[in-house]
Amino acid sequence: MQMVGYMNFGQGTSDITGFNQDNREFAVVGLVEDAAIFVDITDPKNPFEVGRISGNGDQNDGGNGWRDLKYWNRHVYIGTEAQDGVRVVSVNNPDNPVLVDTITDFTSSHNIHIDTDGYLYVVGAAEYDIWIYNLSIPESPELVGTWNGEYLHDIEVYNNKLYGAAIYSGYFYIIDVSDKTSPTTIVSHNTGIDGPSTHDCAVTENENYLIIADEKASGHISIWDISDYENINRVSEYMTHPDHSVHNVYIRPETNLVIMSYYVDGTRILDITDPANPIEVGFYDTSDLTGLYDGNWGTYAYLPSGYIVSSDRQNGLFIFESPLSNSLMQWEECPDCNDEIGGDAYEDECGTCDNDHENDCVQDCAATWGGDLEDDECGVCDGPGAVYDCGCSNISDGVCDCDGNIFDCTGECGGTDMSCLGIDENLIPDTFTLNSYPNPFNPVTQLEYSLPYASDVSLTVHDLLGRQVEILHNGIQHPNNYTISWDASNYSSGVYFIKMNVGDSQSPISQSRKVVLLK
Repeated sequence: MQMVGYMNFGQGTSDITGFNQDNREFAVVGLVEDAAIFVDITDPKNPFEVGRISGNGDQNDGGNGWRDLKYWNRHVYIGTEAQDGVRVVSVNNPDNPVLVDTITDFTSSHNIHIDTDGYLYVVGAAEYDIWIYNLSIPESPELVGTWNGEYLHDIEVYNNKLYGAAIYSGYFYIIDVSDKTSPTTIVSHNTGIDGPSTHDCAVTENENYLIIADEKASGHISIWDISDYENINRVSEYMTHPDHSVHNVYIRPETNLVIMSYYVDGTRILDITDPANPIEVGFYDTSDLTGLYDGNWGTYAYLPSGYIVSSDRQNGLFIFESPLSNSLMQWEECPDCNDEIGGDAYEDECGTCDNDHENDCVQDCAATWGGDLEDDECGVCDGPGAVYDCGCSNISDGVCDCDGNIFDCTGECGGTDMSCLGIDENLIPDTFTLNSYPNPFNPVTQLEYSLPYASDVSLTVHDLLGRQVEILHNGIQHPNNYTISWDASNYSSGVYFIKMNVGDSQSPISQSRKVVLLK
């Protein structure tokens, strides 16, 4: 499993969804401050923004800007804990998302779900624990039923059964929703986890097993045999680290793959062909932070192409390639760090050292792996997703790359700081960013971008049809903050996209900004 595309939006993110329409694929990401953003990922190596729907956030009305998003029949539905109801957005023209309605039966909600029959379920809203809407007219949801039992934090509906996670009591529910006007509880079961915990759930296609994700310190995955409602049993558990937490859990249709957003431990994949013996077969760490709820918030695992998209709370949108999208790749059991590379972390990152990013990781890269990992993620030779590998003869070198593709401060890859580049190390940015001002503009706009480490950078301009119209920069640059002007005097008024690609085709990082030229 490897990253093929990336975008950062300059603010925190929450949940994510995706959809396929008109032979194109899209991701929709909830931004915590002011919007939901729509991104064309048809070419996963070159994602670009096509529109935003504004909304309230942390600073408005005392509401949280966490957004939950779902797609149905050329429309996207946006729920939030801010005071926005549920917004209905037409993507009939996917290049121009348009707000067409808002459900105002409540002001805020936590989670929404849409089943395969076109019914919208809302949980975490006032008055009722579940609200059910008919989407036969997608732009005009019709309330058809409600349910009260207890607060359900996240849900999934499959074959007219609603599976719900009651986070405060530690129970999960199975509810018959075949009659949408009168949902009936079939069974509820105590997971045995004390305190707020049972956060999310996903059911296997045969409905014999329910996967539960617990959100708390030591939050983990548990797999329950629910084939007999009179005899429900936990058959296995999975945990990355006793101090970490899982967040959301999904099952890729027609597979035995459980795909998880695991906060600071990134996006993880379990093979549950044998539910009693789940095996981790894929992994990508989206964050080097250590806070309990930092990192990977949500994942969308259902695109026809097989690409997996994830939202990291601090770092933005990640697009992953795996055996689901690339037949030349295969799932393999991830090695144990202690056995394979001698690290002292609880668990390794599927061959990319270990997940605490401490010095032992660097030592393992140099001494055991030989310094030639494709993507080491040690935080020293390269950063997460960078194209440059641990090929330095001095593995502790945080500046140079010995393969000749990047600046070599001493001529022998012996540099240990940024002084040899004449850069103040305190001013080096932490992340890749791309912004433009003014916007709209006439005829010149300033593009500002930041590089946290030396990189091969391509900065190009594209028109609304995706055609490249100008190259602003193409080549290697030092870690620093940059400003470059685009003079569009020779171009017609309209919408253009500025694209920044960092790295090569093996592990690119991409960002895109929409700009409007007005003459």
